[in-house]
Amino acid sequence: MKKILFTLFALCVTFLSQGQIIYTNLPTPVEIGTDYPEELGYEINLLGGNAEFYVQNYGAYESPSYIACFEEGSGIVSNPNGQVSLLAQNATISGTSNFLTCDLYGVVFPIIHATDYTVWVGQTGYAGFKFSDGINTRYGWIKLKVASTPTNPTFTIYSYAYNSTPNQQILAGQTTLGLKEINNEENIKVYPTLSSNSIKIEGVDKIESIAIYDILGKMVKEINTNTKDIDVSSLNPNTYFVRISADNKVVQRKFIKQ
Repeated sequence: MKKILFTLFALCVTFLSQGQIIYTNLPTPVEIGTDYPEELGYEINLLGGNAEFYVQNYGAYESPSYIACFEEGSGIVSNPNGQVSLLAQNATISGTSNFLTCDLYGVVFPIIHATDYTVWVGQTGYAGFKFSDGINTRYGWIKLKVASTPTNPTFTIYSYAYNSTPNQQILAGQTTLGLKEINNEENIKVYPTLSSNSIKIEGVDKIESIAIYDILGKMVKEINTNTKDIDVSSLNPNTYFVRISADNKVVQRKFIKQ
């Protein structure tokens, strides 16, 4: 196998924030070969500090390969034997998933490939993960493929994502959060529903925050003050959703920007 050349810091990576899903797509998928010791892995760094995970390929040595977890609270969805579960698209990754988790005293090494664990060989699927930031836990996925022979595999990493909202589930392969009505309080209104410059909120006392999302689920405007008049003149003509946190409830309304 020819040497696969890539430089982690020079790799062109596209970051897309879709609502509350932080999605990283690798325009050129990263192939982790087994024939050069200095190219045995790929780090996944989600918060900019130490890497939370490292995909490690030791197949050339006929040794187990891992998705190593380095930071306290990080973990990989695994079976009872500590092997990385092969998740299908849309599988739920949440607090009820079975994680092999790194604790305060050391890292853990969930096995993605070994001579007696070849579930991933010839498959493209998702590995579920979690990581912690203080008291918060976030859930995500890695899309990858294991190819070649059982004793000399090649790993290809395509993309990964996590839900930036603490303690909220994510589906394997999910890149956006669908918007839905959270609370159907009929007395809370946003008007006019067809507007060029501004909209008003009616039916609440104290507003804690307002967020406006486009139809793809991307937040385009956020307001953290108690105001009922919102300037939307800078938005492009389209359909938008207004998510309002007020009076100990959260509601969502739709309007069209002309």
